[in-house]
Parts: sequence; C-alpha cells; structure tokens
Amino acid sequence: MPPVRSPRTVRIRLDALEIPILGFLSYAVSDRGLVIAAFFHHTSDDAQATLRNMLDAMTGYETENGVPSDRLIWHQRFLTFFAGGAAAKNPEEVPFEDRHWTPFQAVVYRVLRDNVRWGETISYGELASLAGFPGAARAVGHAMARNTGGPFVPCHRVIAARGAIGGYSGTGGVRLKRALLAYERKQPLIRSEGPEHPLDHHPGNSIPSRRS
Repeated sequence: MPPVRSPRTVRIRLDALEIPILGFLSYAVSDRGLVIAAFFHHTSDDAQATLRNMLDAMTGYETENGVPSDRLIWHQRFLTFFAGGAAAKNPEEVPFEDRHWTPFQAVVYRVLRDNVRWGETISYGELASLAGFPGAARAVGHAMARNTGGPFVPCHRVIAARGAIGGYSGTGGVRLKRALLAYERKQPLIRSEGPEHPLDHHPGNSIPSRRS
C-alpha cells in the first residue's frame, strides 16, 4: 500500500535552470505557487543539494517525481524577473505557496513584495512600521533570515539603519546582496513587450533608497 499522507501534506515538484550572472537556480513548487528558490550556485547539483537541505528543515511537504508540469511558465517568470521584465514590474506574477509561513511572515513578506520594488531599499525598522508592526525591526530581520522565496520575496532590498547593508542568509551572503542591489540599480525595467534584455553584470555598491 502507498504511504498514508497527512491531509495537510502538500505535494511539490523540483526543478532547476541556469540564470545568467547568478548561476543555477533550483526551486520547488506546489499547485499553488513557489515554495523555495535556491540560487547562486555554480552547478545544478549544488543548487539541488541546497534545495533539499532547505526542504529537510521543513515539514508538511512531499516531493513527487518529475519536473513541474508548468516548468516553462516558471522558467519564463524567473528569467523575466532578472531581466527587469514583467515579473519584476509586477511581482505578484510569481505566486507563492504560503502554508509554511507564520501569520507575521505572511504580512511582512507581502508588504515587502508589494511596496519595495525593483531598485529600491527599505530598512528593517521602516518595513516593520509599513507592515503594521512598529518597533519590530528585530522580528522583521528574523523573518528575512527565514525567507525561502529567494529574491522573489526581495529580502535583499531590506537593509540596516542609516544605509548599512545588513545581513543576508542566502548563498553568497552579503556579497550576493550587494550584487543584487547593484544590478537592480543599473538594470532598468523593460518597458516594451519585446524580447527580454540579456543580463549583464553591473558592478557597483551604491544602494538607492525608496525614500526620496
């Protein structure tokens, strides 16, 4: 007999693709949306290993064999995001599987995604206030450290007070955080519906703020 699944168990499938500049991205999706995105790896095997380590620390998910049936749609979302295309301009185009989020995380992640857009930054304290939790900067920092959505829940845009870079729990650490912010500063959003721009590396460390 097949193993008995809990009614709360969510079935997911895994896949990977190569993103210019950032290396290999591996991801897990359910029928509702993105569960995990692990990126900035030199090989697909490394990306998949990180993904599985992250999944091992989570409960309520069951991995199925095979790639997602809509993998080409997911690949297009990821590629257009990093090219400054549709998924960057309209981040809600990357749907999320949020059943492993706490209520606090759900509010903070959505406020971050919907309000701090491409090329902008916000401090932990500012994000706490914007999300309705003034004074909860430390709790926001903990939520960012537990983000499994990679740059699609853009925790790299959350920085410390007075413009300090702050930490980053993603693979590559603060170096990757700086690279993502510098890239967004240099790469304009695509305004036309034509082919997406190829990704070019744009070095730089200046961090723009969402405040005018």
